[in-house]
Amino acid sequence: MRELISHDSTVLLTHELRTLSGSQNDEMPYFISDGVIKLDTLYATGDYIRTLRIVKLRGTNHSMKPAMFRIQDDGVAVFPEARIPE
Repeated sequence: MRELISHDSTVLLTHELRTLSGSQNDEMPYFISDGVIKLDTLYATGDYIRTLRIVKLRGTNHSMKPAMFRIQDDGVAVFPEARIPE
């Protein structure tokens, strides 16, 4: 990580959370990174909805509230004010 940072790089790491009941997730990505964004899907109103939540972002104030997002041809669109169906 230090080598990458020294080159003024932005690095995107991915980490798959374990989903087994009672399993512990590896917390290393949280420890070594400046930011953690959790991506998820939920099933509501007959369809799946993509959500993201900023878990950690060093040096900034941010909302912990989940937000809907959409992957489009020209990038990712986030809708922080949209109401997530229950």
